[in-house]
Amino acid sequence: VHHYVIQVLDVNESTGPGPQPVPPFDFNATALVIAENSFVGTMVGSIYRSKGDFNESVSFSIEHNGSGISPFSVESNGSILVAGSLDYEQNASHLIRIRGTEGNQSLVRGFEIKILDVFEMDINSAPTDISILSDKLQIKGNQEAGTMVGGFYAKDSDQNDMHTFILVDGVGSFDNSLFVMEANGTLKTSFVLDFGIDQNLSIRVQVSDSKGATYQKVFDVLYIHQQAGEDVILLSDGADVVPGWKRAGWFGFYFADFYPWVYHGNLGWIFVSEKTYNGAWFFRDRLGWVWTSPEVFPALFQFEQNQWTYLDTSTPWTILFDYVRMEWFELDRDYEVFGLSQPASGGYVKGFGIYQRGQVATLEAVPSSGYIFKGWEGSITETEPVLILEVYNDLKIEALFDPIISPDKSPQEAVVNAVEAINSIEGLSPELKQKALAELLLTGASSTAGIKATGE
Repeated sequence: VHHYVIQVLDVNESTGPGPQPVPPFDFNATALVIAENSFVGTMVGSIYRSKGDFNESVSFSIEHNGSGISPFSVESNGSILVAGSLDYEQNASHLIRIRGTEGNQSLVRGFEIKILDVFEMDINSAPTDISILSDKLQIKGNQEAGTMVGGFYAKDSDQNDMHTFILVDGVGSFDNSLFVMEANGTLKTSFVLDFGIDQNLSIRVQVSDSKGATYQKVFDVLYIHQQAGEDVILLSDGADVVPGWKRAGWFGFYFADFYPWVYHGNLGWIFVSEKTYNGAWFFRDRLGWVWTSPEVFPALFQFEQNQWTYLDTSTPWTILFDYVRMEWFELDRDYEVFGLSQPASGGYVKGFGIYQRGQVATLEAVPSSGYIFKGWEGSITETEPVLILEVYNDLKIEALFDPIISPDKSPQEAVVNAVEAINSIEGLSPELKQKALAELLLTGASSTAGIKATGE
């Protein structure tokens, strides 16, 4: 609807001949009202000449005041048009300045253009997709409840729109109960998952924007099975399996109610010292201090021996590998060093008994009076009366003794035995040794040496 004003011009019928005075020039405008959001080029109203010399042409233009670009334009014939965006909520009116020119007369006047408020429907675009922040959704078994699985975000053409995420029932929602969805799109486990084998789980996710528009999508979650405590490094952080027993993936099962004393399924009772994630020190009876870590276990470094050993984790006993002797051995096994004296009356052996692996055994053959030590037979063959050896297995050793003089020995053998017997006695000078030898060979006994050749 356009409004037009028809102006009736007054004519002075009494004006006589001759030059006439120039009438003053002035102009005005029609009602200037326009609705917000009107298109560019829409006519707002018109400027018209209200006074002046109507025989002269007139033109109009907009005057810019330097405060910015006006959302209106003025054509020379006085038409006012929309030239920019109009928003009632930002400006309910605009002031424009228009210059009118008639011949030699020019005049600037200001006019207010009112903006009409129009009801505007807020057009909302619903989310169009849901994506995950990582390459895939996956969760390992036997992680504590509340472990983060992944995160989601929405695709929405409405920039800066707010979105809320939930799990919803529907196709593909089979495993929703296993998880908890936070409003910001963070997916977590609702409890400890333990399915025994790897498998794909399915959830259905819904996103809502600030206007309530929604979008739903089904996602797979890869479950990777692992036993409780698989990622544990410090034994003090082991996962509870049954009352008192814990598990660390690299170390296995252990009883930890008396930590730092723990009972390990293969090592038995050990004392644990761990201060960092770089490894742990254990003390084990018969093994001493050993070092190991998740990267090298079941290899163990023996501090006192300065060597490595290897633990067999397939048996309930402590079975280790000796890299020096290239053999497996049972750590808690005792070894027996035993034997006989031949003849039984010829003497005895000191040092027979029970030994741990690697212990040093000192055996000494002690001849009876009238006998001399001749040598060792059995597991070890030696001639020295004192044996010093490391025990790595059971040893059966016989100490051989020989009477100094006997009917079945030749005189030469009797002399050799007598000399050997006397030389074994400490504290005798060479003169006393000669005297003792003479006594022994002539009488069968030597008071000087304190021995009898007959062994009686």
